[in-house]
Amino acid sequence: MKKSLTLLILCSFIAPGIYSQHCAPIDLLALDKILVERTDSNLRFQFEFLKNGGQTKEAYQVYIIAYLKENKDKITIEKFDEDINHNRLILVEGNLSSIIKKDIIKLGMYSKQKGGYVYSYSSLIGMNKITEQVISQSKFEKKGNYQGEFKVAVFIPFLVDTSYSTDKRLPKDTHECNYAGRSALIFQELDYTFRIYSESKNDKAAINYLIRPIKK
Repeated sequence: MKKSLTLLILCSFIAPGIYSQHCAPIDLLALDKILVERTDSNLRFQFEFLKNGGQTKEAYQVYIIAYLKENKDKITIEKFDEDINHNRLILVEGNLSSIIKKDIIKLGMYSKQKGGYVYSYSSLIGMNKITEQVISQSKFEKKGNYQGEFKVAVFIPFLVDTSYSTDKRLPKDTHECNYAGRSALIFQELDYTFRIYSESKNDKAAINYLIRPIKK
């Protein structure tokens, strides 16, 4: 009887700590199989987002962000503000960067080899569109030849981030078991430098922009 009472008391202290975490902590967040290639007048961005732990969600919002190479050290993500449920991203302030693609990334299969669920993504983005947005971050005049370099990052916010998880196709249940207090699921600069070239026969002609992705 005494042993049973002792066990009951121990359980009453231990159980709340166990059951308060109703899903496993997130222990894997990574990008894999990253590929950027030029196809005709577009750039193809392709990658896998790997996630393990937390709750399995059907989709997340994904952003592809471009910024001048000279500004790369200024592009950061601040601490997540739990009171207002959104991130304050320096990257979208002061014309330091441009969102060149906003989309959703959908849940795929669980991969035992990779240790988590795989969300695959592939998208074509026009080189002229990208270049116009990158150039708008500088004082460059849109004529003549231009050579410049920029970087690209992938940003995947938590579903609870009401500033950036806004797509109506996203899951309604936004709980993530983010016990570590991360600011985002992913904010990662890709291992590429993008070089801009422009061609124009005269000042009145339309400029054709070419982008060459260079892998480090």
